[in-house]
Amino acid sequence: MTTDVIRFPMRRSAVIWVTNVTGQWVVLNGDHGWIHSDRAGALQDARWLSKNTGLPIRIAA
Repeated sequence: MTTDVIRFPMRRSAVIWVTNVTGQWVVLNGDHGWIHSDRAGALQDARWLSKNTGLPIRIAA
């Protein structure tokens, strides 16, 4: 599995987003994003982030 980190402008985070963008799964949290080649890897990261930040996960199609 290969992941890349994307930096976004700073913003307050209320949830961890998991979404599919052109065949790549993206996990968004605050000013960071992670691209995954599969849904399972994205959900694994999202669960870890949720556990460590206390934020809920939202999945968008």
